[in-house]
Amino acid sequence: MKNLLTYCFIILLNLFFFTNCDDPNPTELFLDDTAVEDDIDDVELTPSKPGTFIYTNGYDSTGIIDPLPRRRSVVFLSGAKYTLNNILQHEINHAEAVFYDRNRPVQTNTGSVVGFHSNYVGRVLFGNDSALVRNNRVSFIENGIQKNVNAGLKYVFSKRVNIETGANKFPFGQRLLFRLVNPATGNNIERFQIPTPEEITGSVQTSGSVDRGNLKIKLQWSSNRNKAGKVKIIIGGVLKNTQLNFPVFDINVRDIGNTNIPKWIIDLIPFERFDSLIVTFIRQLEFVGARNSVSEPRLNDSFIVAQSIHNVIFIP
Repeated sequence: MKNLLTYCFIILLNLFFFTNCDDPNPTELFLDDTAVEDDIDDVELTPSKPGTFIYTNGYDSTGIIDPLPRRRSVVFLSGAKYTLNNILQHEINHAEAVFYDRNRPVQTNTGSVVGFHSNYVGRVLFGNDSALVRNNRVSFIENGIQKNVNAGLKYVFSKRVNIETGANKFPFGQRLLFRLVNPATGNNIERFQIPTPEEITGSVQTSGSVDRGNLKIKLQWSSNRNKAGKVKIIIGGVLKNTQLNFPVFDINVRDIGNTNIPKWIIDLIPFERFDSLIVTFIRQLEFVGARNSVSEPRLNDSFIVAQSIHNVIFIP
């Protein structure tokens, strides 16, 4: 089974890096317990087609949001921190809300849909903090050229956390009030509480080397108190000459605090394309479905996610 999956991934990597397929959907392989460590549930090869188009705003250090939203409204909260060479560099409390018009797609020159326009619907507050109104930019690389499309407006709140004092710290393991307010009257159009996950802190331990072909990667993180649920781990890197964060593997594991990356996955990482590697640990709570809102119908088709993120940057 392991040999078969490894063979399939080699074929997929060759297709993704060297062909001009326009299908942006990721190819997903589900692993059984005989193939890899039994704490890994599934591995997904993320979209990666430099010859056609690559989303550059779908994978960043404050969270991951689907550039092709399945819902008309998206709200996400992120507490994100960054470690470089085992030293915590900085931490951010970040939140966004986007209200999409799915009748107005953003398309490439070949007609592939890479996003949707979005609208202003009122004033948004996360807790007691007002979100700023910003351009909703859809970015992608098409035929080697980066393109940025202003696709309406979105709501953004972001504050740097004081690492020494904890000021502006994301409210992990609590609830955060979301409010949509009529700017003319000050009345609430919609309000609800968003539960947040426990904070995740990860670390990467390596041994061996890429050159000798014996690199080993062990991941550890602060498991939640009841060791239930899943943690998403994204393995990617900083592309040479671009400084773009580029994902390669999306791995879902049980939230038990540690896992070893199987050798067959390590062997498929294109190290030669990266200046450094990034391992992103994500613990999240997702809420999908209707809010039963009369005043803002888009909230009746919503995707809400709260996540704790730790980005670990290193050179293997």
